[in-house]
Amino acid sequence: EMLPCLLGIILAVGNFLNGGTNRGQADGFDIESLAKLEGIKDATGKDIRHFIFDLFLNRMNEQSSQFMEEIMPCMVNMNRRISKDSDGVEKLDKSAKIAFEDFDLCVTALHSDFVAKHEMMQMILSYFEDPADPFKMQMPKIYSEAKEKLDELLSLKDTAKEKYGQLLKWFKIQAMKSNEFCV
Repeated sequence: EMLPCLLGIILAVGNFLNGGTNRGQADGFDIESLAKLEGIKDATGKDIRHFIFDLFLNRMNEQSSQFMEEIMPCMVNMNRRISKDSDGVEKLDKSAKIAFEDFDLCVTALHSDFVAKHEMMQMILSYFEDPADPFKMQMPKIYSEAKEKLDELLSLKDTAKEKYGQLLKWFKIQAMKSNEFCV
């Protein structure tokens, strides 16, 4: 909910910097423009992101606190490493620990495996003649509990997929892998 607030600050700063030009009255910007912010520096060498986040974090404390809570899952999913480029300048490399697409494939594969194993168990159970056999008595309940948990996981996956699609639509992005979005 606070992302629009931060993006509004970025838009306002961009409009101020572009004041007097035809780009100074923008109603919005492309998400790709965010990557260009590091190239706008002040006299001390700090890029414009320092100013934007100083403004957001220090003057809009309540909104920035809520924003940090909202974005925490993305932050926890990021690997960060400082490296040096060919000129010896330090840079921050970021990558996603897990991409939604990989999670989607894993959950789908898990569901397929579960269905196959459940069918196999049903076939095996049909060969048991002793109704008091421990396997016959315990496994259906174990599989039932596992199915409930798997159904919850499938529901979470579908909800996450739907929300990610809505987020891309909100940003007017046709398609973008989740590991590219948060980086």
